[in-house]
Amino acid sequence: MTLGRTSRELVGLGTLLLTLLLGCVSATLAQHSPESPEKYYRQGVQALGNEQWNAAVTFFESALKLDPRRAEAQNGLGVALGKLGDEKRSVAAFRSAMLLDPTYAEPHYNLAQWLMQSGDTQQAISELNTAIKLRTDYGAAQFSLALLLQGRGDTDQAIALFRAVLQQDPRFAEAHNWLGVAYAQKTHFLDAIGQFQQAIDLNPEYLSAYNNLGSTLARAKKLDEAIRIFRKAIALVPQNVELRVNLSRLLRETGNLDGALDELRSALKHGDDALVEGEIAELLRRKGDLAGAIAAAEKSLTLDNELGSAYQSLGLALRAASAAQKHSPNHWASEEASRHFDNGRDLLSRGDTEGAKKEFERAVEASPNFAEAHNLLGFVLGQLGDFPVALEHLRNAVKLAPLLAAARYNLGVALWYDGNSAEARSELETSIKLDPALGEAYALLGMVCAQEEDWALGRKYLFRAIALNPDLPGPYMDLGRIFLRTGQHMAAFEEFQSVLKQDPPAQIPDIEVTINAVQEAVREKTNDPLAYDTLGLLLGKAGRDPQVVIEQFEKAIELRPNFGDAHNHLGMALLQRGQDLEAAKEFRKAVEFSPNSAEAHANLGATILFVSVDEAIAELERAITLRPDAVRAQYNLAMAYLQRDGVDKEIEQLRKLIAFSPKFSDAYYSLGKALIQKNQIREAIVPLRQAVSLDPASGRNHYQLGLALSRSGDADSGKLELEKGLKLIADDERNNKANGLLAQGQLELINDQMKEAVEHLSKAVQLLPDYANGHLMLAQALAKQNDVESSIAEFKKALEIEPTSYPALFGLGQILRGDGKLAEAIAAFREAAHVRPSASEAYDQLGGVLKEEGDLNGAMTAFESSLRIDPRNAAARANLESLRKAAVAQTAVGILGKSKLEPKAEISKDNATALADDDLAEIMKFESLIREDKYHEVEAPLLQYLKDHPRSWQAHYLQGYVLFRSHKVGDSIRELARSLELNVNNAEAHKMLGKDLVLIGKLDYAQTELQQAVRLKPDSAEIHYSLGEVYSARDMFPAAKAEFTAAIQLDENYAEAFNALGFTEESLGDDADALQAYQHAIDISERQKTKFAAPYVNLSAHYNRDEKPELALEYAGKAIELDPKSDLGYYQAARAHQLRNEWDKAAEALRKASSINPSSAQYYYVLAGVYRKLGKPKESMAALDTFQKLKRQSDLVDNQVRDAHEASVRDSKAVTKQE
Repeated sequence: MTLGRTSRELVGLGTLLLTLLLGCVSATLAQHSPESPEKYYRQGVQALGNEQWNAAVTFFESALKLDPRRAEAQNGLGVALGKLGDEKRSVAAFRSAMLLDPTYAEPHYNLAQWLMQSGDTQQAISELNTAIKLRTDYGAAQFSLALLLQGRGDTDQAIALFRAVLQQDPRFAEAHNWLGVAYAQKTHFLDAIGQFQQAIDLNPEYLSAYNNLGSTLARAKKLDEAIRIFRKAIALVPQNVELRVNLSRLLRETGNLDGALDELRSALKHGDDALVEGEIAELLRRKGDLAGAIAAAEKSLTLDNELGSAYQSLGLALRAASAAQKHSPNHWASEEASRHFDNGRDLLSRGDTEGAKKEFERAVEASPNFAEAHNLLGFVLGQLGDFPVALEHLRNAVKLAPLLAAARYNLGVALWYDGNSAEARSELETSIKLDPALGEAYALLGMVCAQEEDWALGRKYLFRAIALNPDLPGPYMDLGRIFLRTGQHMAAFEEFQSVLKQDPPAQIPDIEVTINAVQEAVREKTNDPLAYDTLGLLLGKAGRDPQVVIEQFEKAIELRPNFGDAHNHLGMALLQRGQDLEAAKEFRKAVEFSPNSAEAHANLGATILFVSVDEAIAELERAITLRPDAVRAQYNLAMAYLQRDGVDKEIEQLRKLIAFSPKFSDAYYSLGKALIQKNQIREAIVPLRQAVSLDPASGRNHYQLGLALSRSGDADSGKLELEKGLKLIADDERNNKANGLLAQGQLELINDQMKEAVEHLSKAVQLLPDYANGHLMLAQALAKQNDVESSIAEFKKALEIEPTSYPALFGLGQILRGDGKLAEAIAAFREAAHVRPSASEAYDQLGGVLKEEGDLNGAMTAFESSLRIDPRNAAARANLESLRKAAVAQTAVGILGKSKLEPKAEISKDNATALADDDLAEIMKFESLIREDKYHEVEAPLLQYLKDHPRSWQAHYLQGYVLFRSHKVGDSIRELARSLELNVNNAEAHKMLGKDLVLIGKLDYAQTELQQAVRLKPDSAEIHYSLGEVYSARDMFPAAKAEFTAAIQLDENYAEAFNALGFTEESLGDDADALQAYQHAIDISERQKTKFAAPYVNLSAHYNRDEKPELALEYAGKAIELDPKSDLGYYQAARAHQLRNEWDKAAEALRKASSINPSSAQYYYVLAGVYRKLGKPKESMAALDTFQKLKRQSDLVDNQVRDAHEASVRDSKAVTKQE
């Protein structure tokens, strides 16, 4: 049970003034003239008392017009504005009051409330201290200061202040309560109980005091009295969940499980609650109802995926269920087989897979019915990539021992990686029935369900995987990606961060997949600071450009300046770049905004260790107080003691650390070194040997041990250790140099600096010839330089080292295909699909190569596999339909003979019409109708024409175009694909197919089509523009800029291209060029007298981001004038009104935007916040409900919601130009 905390509103702001002034308002109001500043001031105070906030603002402003130096009027104005939620003007009013009257305490107190709310605790403390100096009997300020100090852990100071407050007002119940909390924190239970009782005596309905009293009585082991207090409190408020949970825990502690369960079930009558379900799970587990416990724990985690106690109860219940139904196969094996089997397990535990394989083969040979040996042999063969033989042994194991859960699991894994997902899932589900505590099976099942979009079951399995093995990072990442796909962004980021913050750091599987998913989420929610913070951590973990990592944390801080974790993470990123001073500043901010963050205190202490040792020690000691298991902080504290107090204090701290964490090798190394410094050589050998034992790869451990042995007289052993140490240190230096080159080469690869990338990566693989990823990156760089033979050689070297490397197999297949070595490419893509059966792109490439080879059946099988993995893959579907038609034609050739069929139409543009036997007059008529936008008129005759001319590439193209304009995307893709099958050189068909693919979100395929279009028709401004749009949507802004520039060079009056170029320049951080491009778009639009509103909208958005609402309103107004139906124009106007605190106008603009575009979830989300500012909770909830409904609908459609600014850019760029 915990001691409760009450929330405090932004001041007693109003209350403070009212207690000072309201008493005399009515008596004196009539004594002043109509224009008296005193009268307006008193009317303002009276309006505050009546909670008429807008009226109060008017009265105080009127008073200040007549008497601008009236400090109390400024203070009253600040109070009223604060009640209206106008923080900026409220704070300004309080500061004005301070300037007008430096002896006036109240504005300091009121300003402190805003500072507390924004998280600036240190400055709030400063303001409160000032208020107390100005008024030594200022009880409200003393009370607020005591709460702040208590929250920071300064309990003694808080107690002194609470006592001072109570001396002035002994009947202040809340002060008694909080003084009790402070006493309880110091374990002064009797004093605490007395204070809580006084709080209740003064306020018999004070629930927090009841809860705190009951909790403290329980801590003092007065359980019966605590139960009585909780029952008394519950009688006052039967629906209070916290009270019932605390009472339930007490009853459980006394052994009354049924009574405890009754209390929890009573709590659930008032609605679902994660904590209550978790408590029920633990009670049911203790009562032996394991199925009920598992169900309750899973429901708890569905409500709150971060509830650690629910995970604990779930894991214990699953293990108990496993123990209850454990079958011990105990299959007979000969003595020889058992010996080989035990040898194999020993070799496997030491990582010798080949040796283990040989031992398990001998075990099976000695006892062919030895199921466990078949199982482990199958497992080892699967690890080595020999799936056919692995499957044979695993099937034997299951046949011999159907109840052997491990064999079922291993068989399921092998089947999954062999591409048989349905049978794999069946075996995995059988394995968890046989052993409900098989955590690895739940982890894989969760991943399988996620890929099949069975979100609910996937969550359930992953909850179980985490409960059983909380140190395994994979399930957290898979669960996070499920949360992203289902729109639960906050839950997703919490899952990712729980892994990213693990100490020691965890190796994160599929990190690039997670990065892509989070980047997509960031594009959807550009105003979510936690999203940017999480993305920064992921990019840092993946070794991306440090500047890009830093930018993510800076964006998070820009969105939430008091985001302590983001400041801490930014500090760590700066530290890695050697910017220690800047890092220390960020750590200080992290500590200021998150005073209870052990990590921030530890980082600050470590950073300033050699600058300010006393402060460093204070920070490190605070970190350890907050988190006693912070091993690195304890180690750094020892280093700080060495610097300030000498080696004896260091040794004392290191011994404490070793007692607490006996496997921390650095502590043994430093202890040995310290003992050598004190000339205690023999004593130093013991910890140094332990350091070597714990970390045998550390050169410094061996070297220091060698020094100690040599100095102790053991010269031979000393020499051996010194030589080992020097060799390992040299290896470390080589590895560090290679890692630096690899990191540099990777950044150059990302930034398309291929010459430099090849140079640095070549040096890296010379230093680390057995590092597969180094060869892989070098191969990729060489491929981009068109050095095909060298690239192929490097891909193959990577695969020699790591035969199951999917990126190497996939990359090798691509370059072999480009080099015309189709048979080898097919083999590479087949193996890539075998290694990663969930990768649809491998099957797409395989299908493409098989099609080029003429193997239509094989190609169709590959595309069918791709569609099973990703049913939304429009390009694969179009390819499959095309191949099916071609297969029919191929069959007809075999039956009728080649002469009776038309030739295969892969033809040039010049002779395409003749070969298709088109009626040019009809084609021209169709084109004329299409240019006039008469799509309905052209549809029927065009269909008839296609019946008469089924091989007309032009007619298929025109039909695809008409279908695109009619928003029939799937049918359009099919027709355009058919046109390209007949004439692959039609640039316009490539362009329109690319636009179709953009609409369904397949930007990578769209990029390929538009690149083909540019190649075939490089003088088309529109095609360059369309390709630029795709690059922009994929955040490839340098490439997008090049395409938009090319479009403008071809057509200097292309307003849409200038507008898109402006957005791209903004994204690249060049605001000046962006503004110039937007202005060009406007100038062209005005010259051509077109109603092109997009550049005005974008300029409005730009000035809103720059917090220049006047300019933003001006451009939004022009956009609306040009297009009265511009919902984006109204949205930007609303943003500008928000910046000006014109909440009524903001609401009106948002209502207009949502009436024009009622499907935009973002408008309702912002509108909900505006209604909250206006004090309209009912309207706010209605808007929020609409937002949630639209968000769910949007997620179901395509899970690609953008925020309104990105939507404005996208919509503005969607206006294309017909050539």
